[in-house]
Amino acid sequence: MKQVIPFHKEIVFRTMIGEITSISLEHTLKFETESTIRGDLIVSGTYKMTEASQIEEDFEYRLPVDIEVADHYDVKNSKIEIDDFYYEIINDDVLKVNIDVLLDGVEEERKEILPAKEEISLEEEVIKSHLEKEDLREEVKEQEMLDNEVPILQDEAPTVTVDDIKNESKQEKVVEVTPKKDSSDINSIFSAFKDTDETFATYSVYIVRENDTLDQILDRYHCSKEQLAKYNNLDDLALGTKLIVPSTMSSDA
Repeated sequence: MKQVIPFHKEIVFRTMIGEITSISLEHTLKFETESTIRGDLIVSGTYKMTEASQIEEDFEYRLPVDIEVADHYDVKNSKIEIDDFYYEIINDDVLKVNIDVLLDGVEEERKEILPAKEEISLEEEVIKSHLEKEDLREEVKEQEMLDNEVPILQDEAPTVTVDDIKNESKQEKVVEVTPKKDSSDINSIFSAFKDTDETFATYSVYIVRENDTLDQILDRYHCSKEQLAKYNNLDDLALGTKLIVPSTMSSDA
């Protein structure tokens, strides 16, 4: 199972942003404990203060990530990757980045597996569980009455309402992933994870220029056509098309 965690961050530059000439994304996310993922999303590149400017300025910003997880998912074989990355310039000096972190190989742990041919709704499953508990209480009560030859009073089973069923269903099945609103921290609620090895990946955004060919772009980034096709539509490379390249840039863009 795959789980995507979205992050949205506005980065305020020291000067006006006329044009982003190159940009790349790296990450140092890892499972620090069984319930925590920590690390940085690193956005870097070059920009011009005006589109007509011939001078390019460097920039690099680290976005700290702190993800707390719950206890009903198994991620011992999962990997942390970047699923998508795009950006936009707003208010002349603010760069808004949108990053989707992908957790691949997540498995949900379940206490009970229903037969494949049996179709049962979530509400019916909760009701069935409560009825089984009531039946068990009745059997114990009857056995004790037979053994002691005197009635043994038992507490009445709690009444199950539709609201109780819906609330319990939500508690057992719903998993929300919400980043923190704190400007210095990016957070989201996920589920139970275990330690895994640290991964480190680089993703570059290349803007197709006049006279570019697909082979030239692949040679420049030392990337295969199959790797590039996983993130982009290569059927029509028009002037100005933005390509996500899953490799470290080895020469000037």
